[in-house]
Amino acid sequence: MNLEDEIRKYIDEDLRSKVQSDGGEIKFISLYEDLLTVKLQGECSRCPVANGCFSDWFLSEIHKKFGDNIKIKKIIEKPYFWDL
Repeated sequence: MNLEDEIRKYIDEDLRSKVQSDGGEIKFISLYEDLLTVKLQGECSRCPVANGCFSDWFLSEIHKKFGDNIKIKKIIEKPYFWDL
């Protein structure tokens, strides 16, 4: 299994359920070189502490498992109806 598959599996099987327990959603988008891109949806898209939670908790979980060289880019997707 390559690094991209390992990270995708870790997010899907270990971290996703923790995010979902608070009403959020996280999806693996890509891994290009050392840049991991994920999408935050659901409650995460409007949570006032999402940035802190994401950078503190999610980043530390990824670094513990895969090393400090992984950088993370997050895309926050708000529901389409927020713009109506």
